[in-house]
Amino acid sequence: MGERLIDRIRNLEKEIVHLKAKILDLTNKTEARRIKPESKIPLINLSQTLPNPSSGTGLGKLPNRNAGIIWNDAEAQNVPFGQQPSTPTKGYHKHSHSRYAGGALNIDTLEFVEYDLTGYNKHCQAYWKVEAPIQKDTNGEEKISSLKDNMVWDSINKIWRFYAVYKD
Repeated sequence: MGERLIDRIRNLEKEIVHLKAKILDLTNKTEARRIKPESKIPLINLSQTLPNPSSGTGLGKLPNRNAGIIWNDAEAQNVPFGQQPSTPTKGYHKHSHSRYAGGALNIDTLEFVEYDLTGYNKHCQAYWKVEAPIQKDTNGEEKISSLKDNMVWDSINKIWRFYAVYKD
C-alpha cells in the first residue's frame, strides 16, 4: 500500500508540472497579445478635406488631423477642400452617453439650438468652414437655451420632467 501511495504522489507531481507548463503556455499566448482595435473604414487623410483649422471657428481642429473620428460615409469621401460632402446614407461610430459610456450629458451645459443650415451639411459639422448662424425668433433673440431651462426634477418619481408642452 505504501508503494502504491508513493506512485500516486509521483504521478500527481508529474501532472502538476505538466499543468503548470500548460498554464504558462496559454498565458503567454493570451496575455502577451494586445487586442487590436478595428475600424469599419480605412484611415483617411483629413488634412486635405476638412476646413483649415486657422479659420478661427474651432471646427475641424484635431490634435492629429490624420486620425479624426469619421461619423458617417459622407465624411469618408475625399471631398475637395472647402466643399460640403453629400448627405450620408450610413452612420459609423454610433455611441451612447451615460455615466459609464461617453459621459453623462450635463443638464447645466447641454444646449438646444436651432441653426440656419442653409449651405451646411447638418451631418458633417467637421466640414463647416465657419459655424452656422443661429436662427432668431420674432424678437430677434437667438433660438438657444439649456436643457435646465426646460426641465424640472421630480424628486418623488426620480425623473426629469418638461415644464410644459405647447405649440404656437
